[in-house]
Amino acid sequence: MVYRSAFQQETVKNRDKQFIRFLVVFCFIAVLFTFFAIVSVYAGSDGPEEASSSAKPANTVSVEQGDTLWSIAAINKPQHQDIRLYIEEIKKLNGMKSSMLREGQSLQLP
Repeated sequence: MVYRSAFQQETVKNRDKQFIRFLVVFCFIAVLFTFFAIVSVYAGSDGPEEASSSAKPANTVSVEQGDTLWSIAAINKPQHQDIRLYIEEIKKLNGMKSSMLREGQSLQLP
């Protein structure tokens, strides 16, 4: 026959309570961390950047039939700059989400 103390069962219950508290605190911290990570990712500005007063004025190009962002960037980019980065700068400066151009469209170049 096995005798158990009433105190021993109480210790097990306390351990269970402590474990549950630990899990609740851990989950709360994980959710809090995830929330701040998501907020910090989406808090960045995706809109066009404001021109500073010391920046030189941007050049403007009128899109003609058959022009692409690649062809415009190839002609106007600085010599040692990657053309893909220059295209992204053009898109940001003009608030473009895609690379589609229309004839007669006016593009500002960085």
